Order: sequence, then structure tokens, then C-alpha cells
Amino acid sequence: MKTMGMWQIAVMAGMVLVLVGTGQVQGDFRFAEPANLGSTINTWDSEYDPDISTDGLELYFQSPRSGGYGDYDIYVATRATTDDPWSEPVNLGPIINSSGTEFGPNISADGLSLYFNSSRPSGSGQNDLYVTTRKTVLDPWGEPLNLGPIVNSSFHDVNPNISADGLSLFFSDWDGHGQPPRPGGCGECDIWMTQRASLSEPWSSPFNLGPQLNSPLVQGAPDIANNGTVLFFSGYFSGADWDLWFARQNIDATWGIPINLGPLVNSDSDADLCPCISADGRMLYFSSFRPGGKGNSDIWQVPVIPIVDLNSDGIVNSVDMCIMADHWG
Repeated sequence: MKTMGMWQIAVMAGMVLVLVGTGQVQGDFRFAEPANLGSTINTWDSEYDPDISTDGLELYFQSPRSGGYGDYDIYVATRATTDDPWSEPVNLGPIINSSGTEFGPNISADGLSLYFNSSRPSGSGQNDLYVTTRKTVLDPWGEPLNLGPIVNSSFHDVNPNISADGLSLFFSDWDGHGQPPRPGGCGECDIWMTQRASLSEPWSSPFNLGPQLNSPLVQGAPDIANNGTVLFFSGYFSGADWDLWFARQNIDATWGIPINLGPLVNSDSDADLCPCISADGRMLYFSSFRPGGKGNSDIWQVPVIPIVDLNSDGIVNSVDMCIMADHWG
């Protein structure tokens, strides 16, 4: 073990004080005040399902704003660097957007595959999961491919979310309009997962993530963190107001008890939903009907900082400082 000088202890203590001194602590995270993405992204209409690329330079979302091709279309906004403002959103066009409904966009870690769901007539059910690809990030998106009857059911399969390694695909099974979910679930809307052994292998039959994560009510719009062990989602376990939640994966691959992100992130409105955590884990994007927006549902962002609760007792104190001291370097 390396010993620590007094200045190192002082710096470490200052770090702990900074981490717990401002914002709101909830579970393993400290949150700052959420901020609306502004009138460049949000309109008087609705914007949902934000999804940001790994490099932070592309923001995909869905909207029924005028000028689209169907009920809901998928749009993308871009920026030159993460310090620059977002450009005016661009509709992905008639190859991706049909006369039906397209939503739930989710871009792969390499930026070359875009997953989404669509009600276009070529599917197996009322909403199916699709993927479109491009050769480079500068190329246009190609013709969408249906993920097929092994993954898609005759019901609603929506809000796909691909893991960073491309081998696990999470999704939910309800479109929010009271339609029945796929059989074998736990409630009105559940989170499911399909896997594949390699990027060239087919997807397996989806399985439900189980009653620890899925209740008899509504859980959906999953978003898996880059490390593959933290799953953000939206839904409710009581009442009928959508909140944002997260759960950690256990060593045995089961999921821990869901934790609500708290009253700073979750508002008093009836819907805070569709979370998306950035690749570096420092920003959470989501949709909300809260006051202060530009329209019906807007896209918001909130900085998120991990808590140094090293012994997982829910408290950051001198015990955690001692653990840091014992493992310094």
C-alpha cells in the first residue's frame, strides 16, 4: 500500500465534500438541476425518446411536428463539438420514416447502426423492431431491416436499446395506448432482452427481465449504460405517473431493486420518461411534460456524477475516505 501525504488527504476530503455538498444524492448518483435543451430542439409540439451518440455529436429523437411523413418521425440534431450548440433537427427522410409511426431511436456505440420501432405494414405485429445501417458516419442510412419473427411478436415491440458491445438488445412491449403486451410478462408493460453470441449471429428468443425489475404495472423505455451493468428506464410501480428509475445488475446477472432517480430529476408532472445516459455517464437525457418547457413534451438534460460511496452503505463519510486511503494509487 502506498501512503498518503497530508495534502493528498486534504484533496480527497475536498473531493468528498464537493460530491455531497451540492445537487441531490439519489442512490449512486448526484444530480444537478435539469435543463431544457431549448427551442432549437424543442417545439410547441412533442419531442420524445432522446438518444445521443457515443461521441456526443448526434442527438436522435422522435416528434409528430409538422413536415414529417407519418404520425411520429425520427429526427437528428448534430453539433461540431460537445461545446457547440445543437443544429436545427433534420428529418431522417422517407427511407427511415414511413406513413405510420417511427420512434424509439437508438444508435449503436460505433455509430453505424440505428435501431428503432415502426408500425409500417411489413412487420410481424402492431409495432416491430428495425435496424438501419450505414458504412461510415458520413454516409446516409440504408433501408431498414426488420429484426424478424424470433424477436418481434404480434404485439407491440418498442424502444430498442443496444448494448455497447452490440450483443444484447433491450426493449419494451407496450405502445402506451392501452394495447395488450406480449404474453409471458409480469405486467402491463415490461422490459425484455434478446442476445446474440457475435455481431454476425442471429438474435435469440427474447426473455423477460423478471419480477424484480418488472412489476404488474408499467416499466419500459430501457437504456443500458456503457458498462452494461446499470439499466435506466421509465415507468411506475404504483399510481399512474411515469418516473425515471435505474437498477444495477448483480453478479449472477439478475437485476437489483429499482431505485427512483428522485424529486429533482422526476417532476410533479405526470410523465418523466425515456432516459438516455451518455457514453461517459456524465449526462442524462430524458423527456418530460414538466413546466418550463417549450411545448407538450420536451427533451431535457441533467448532469450526473457518481458518488464515492465505496462501502455501499448509502453514506459518504470518513469510512469511505479510509477505504480510499487504503487503496491509494
